Amino acid sequence: MMKKTIEKAVHLPQRTSVEIKGNTVAIKTGEKKATKSFKANGISFKQEDNKVTVIGKPASRKMNALVNTISSHINNLVTGLKTEYVYKMAIVYSHFPMTVTVKGNLVEINNSRVSFDNLGFFQFLQSLQKSIWVYFQFSG
Repeated sequence: MMKKTIEKAVHLPQRTSVEIKGNTVAIKTGEKKATKSFKANGISFKQEDNKVTVIGKPASRKMNALVNTISSHINNLVTGLKTEYVYKMAIVYSHFPMTVTVKGNLVEINNSRVSFDNLGFFQFLQSLQKSIWVYFQFSG
């Protein structure tokens, strides 16, 4: 007889709390909190002591892949809360040469051949308490 649902349990470490509202999962460890919203049909969540169970209906190969993907996302949320991380960026050009200068929190990208009218803002998290906005200005 074929199964009607696919279930996969994600075990959480001690002192970790989970809040589930519909298809949104919020995980909190101390003062750190991470949320993720899943837009998938047929997926539901069940919370037990230190465990979140991802349930998929109906059972199929695609649903099995989706349940495994969502459980991996939840594991990655927990890993991101436990360990500190640093964003690193490499500036690479392939065709048009450019010069890059850094002045404090300002990163200026200049290109003498092409003019860029749009400005980009990127947020880099130096730590979980302090965020730095780096301003990219494209000029030519």
